Formats: sequence, C-alpha cells, structure tokens
Amino acid sequence: MPQKDALVGTVLEGAYRITRLIGQGGMGAVYEAVQLRLNKRVAVKLMAGNLAADHEALARFHREPRSRRASDTRISSTSSISAKLNPASRIS
Repeated sequence: MPQKDALVGTVLEGAYRITRLIGQGGMGAVYEAVQLRLNKRVAVKLMAGNLAADHEALARFHREPRSRRASDTRISSTSSISAKLNPASRIS
C-alpha cells in the first residue's frame, strides 16, 4: 500500500487543496489539487526547498509554465505562480 504524502489534504494559500502526489523530480514535486474557488481540478508544482534560495533555479521555475504551455498541448493555462509558501510546506 502506498504511503500518503504529508501534503495531501493541505490547503495552499487558501486556494488549492492538495489531493495526491503526481510525481517528483529534481526541481520539486507535482500534485493534483482542487482550486477551491472554482471547484476545478488543477496541477500544482512545488519547488524543492533546497532550491528556493538559488536565484537561477527560481527564475527557471517561474519561466517553466510559459515555455511548457507553448510546447505541450495538454496544458491549457497557468493560473498563478507564487513563492509565498511557508518554507515548512516546501518539498525537501
């Protein structure tokens, strides 16, 4: 039986309830979530905490949604990009 991710059930910025971990990589993790205001299923990518102080990694993290959306027809929109999460909530 898979272990439940610690962020499942967490509400981020009062707007997104994390429902499951989709995958992890070098930059962080991608979660399925529900955008509460619209009751819409979305993907939320969280940057690994050890990269948050790396200005180049942070800039790449902010650029990625625009470049991915342009090259991947499965991505319809990017609704927000934020660096305001509590560091304790970040992926280690």
